[in-house]
Amino acid sequence: MFLNNLNNLASVATKAASNVTSTVKELANEVMDNEREYKREREENGLGVAAASAGASSTSLPPPPPTLGATPLAPQPLPPPPPVITKASDPVVRAPKPPAPQPQQQQGGDQTKLESLKKRIEKDRSRANRQHELLERIRAAKAVKPKREEPPPRPNHAPATATASAAEPEPPRQPPPTAAAPAPPPSLPPPPPPMQGQEELVARLERSLREVTSKLELRERAWRDLSARRDEEVAALRSEAGGLSLANDGLRAELAAERAALADARGRRELEEEEKEEDRERKVRELEERCGALGREKERLQRHLLEIEQDQDDRAAHYETELLAMQSREKETNAALEESMALRAELDSKGYEVLNLQAALAQLTADSELCAKLRLENRALERAEANATEGARAAGEEAKKAGEAARAAEAERDGALRDRERMFRENISLKQENVRLGSALAEAAERIKAGGAGGRDDQDNQMVDRRIVYKLLTTYLQRRRWEVMETMGGILGFTDEEKRRVHELATKGIIGTVAGVATAPLSMAGSAIGQAKVDGTDSSLGELWIQFLSDEGSPAEG
Repeated sequence: MFLNNLNNLASVATKAASNVTSTVKELANEVMDNEREYKREREENGLGVAAASAGASSTSLPPPPPTLGATPLAPQPLPPPPPVITKASDPVVRAPKPPAPQPQQQQGGDQTKLESLKKRIEKDRSRANRQHELLERIRAAKAVKPKREEPPPRPNHAPATATASAAEPEPPRQPPPTAAAPAPPPSLPPPPPPMQGQEELVARLERSLREVTSKLELRERAWRDLSARRDEEVAALRSEAGGLSLANDGLRAELAAERAALADARGRRELEEEEKEEDRERKVRELEERCGALGREKERLQRHLLEIEQDQDDRAAHYETELLAMQSREKETNAALEESMALRAELDSKGYEVLNLQAALAQLTADSELCAKLRLENRALERAEANATEGARAAGEEAKKAGEAARAAEAERDGALRDRERMFRENISLKQENVRLGSALAEAAERIKAGGAGGRDDQDNQMVDRRIVYKLLTTYLQRRRWEVMETMGGILGFTDEEKRRVHELATKGIIGTVAGVATAPLSMAGSAIGQAKVDGTDSSLGELWIQFLSDEGSPAEG
């Protein structure tokens, strides 16, 4: 029974010691956490916290953590800031002016700082209350002592070892009551005489209790030292807060003055910046307008350049086409020139024949003069041909420089070539007609000199001969040979009506010559020979001439 009581007492003491140890550990951890957080807050806030706490004069500092066995300190307000002493002789230090109305942003910042400071104060106060409660719990745990009951009679058997009871699981720790200090426990009866092995257990328990008590005392002294240091720090902080409040007032006054000066400077600077900004915007607008105008001008110039390039390409293609056409025309001209050379050679050969015919027809001065004029016209034609050739060459050279001059020269050359070809054709036909007319005139002259038509009695054939001679004379009258007309009219026996008609043809200029044109003699002679119509008949002069030759040849054959 006694051993059971002793075991119960040991278990109660162990529980109490464990409760005290855990409580002390919690308190120590709380104190260390508070100290670390306090140092961290001081490092973070610095002077800002002091200034904010000085500004919030109505808010009291948190009470210091209470010491063991002492009541917690009541919160005390901060002392009022001392007045700033100024000297009249000091031009720099001035009396603080009443605080100017702060901007809304500065007031919002101060209000935020005050709210944060209040929260920190409430937090410190709650921590101090918790620490105080923990100390009270420690005191209550130390004051409570386990009751020792009267051990019942126990039988004689071997006592159980204390280690078995000590190895039992520890029940959950109950929080100590927070009420007033409990009444002292009633006195216990004296313990029974120790049995074998109980003295060592009691001694060990007492040593454990003394160690726990000494640890508690050491921790309580450490807490007192910590509280004293905290009180000293709080006092130093209060004095520092007072000095900082004075400095804060002076700084606020200086800040207000500086803000006023800064506002004036800022206003002037804003005006200058606005003027500069307007000037910059105006310049930017001008530059944008100039850039837009330059861009439009650039686009216009690009379009104009493209048009010029396209026009140049078109002109180059046109010039190339004209050059090719001119080259082809030049080839044709060269071929025509070669042909003209051949025709000229042929013309020269025909000229000899004409000379022979002129020698045979010496009696007809009109024919000789006509041949002379033909030669003159031929020379003029050659000169015109040479001029046309030179003009064609000059036109070919000028065509490379200017297209319009080349086209004009080409047109003139083509006209000259056409006229020359027409002259050649008419000259050839005229030569042929001259040959036929020469032979016809020779026969007619012989017959007329012989005195008639050779004994023919056919009136129609005589009329045909006279018509032929009449047509020949009218053809030669184009050269205005009046003596020939009178002579031949007398020989042929023209009537007055026939003479009048021949005279009208000569005077009206219907078959007159054109002195400046080389083609008139040939064309008129050829047309008069090949297409002249005899009065009263539908036959041309060529047909009548063929009929006359056939009529003349048939009697000779007969």
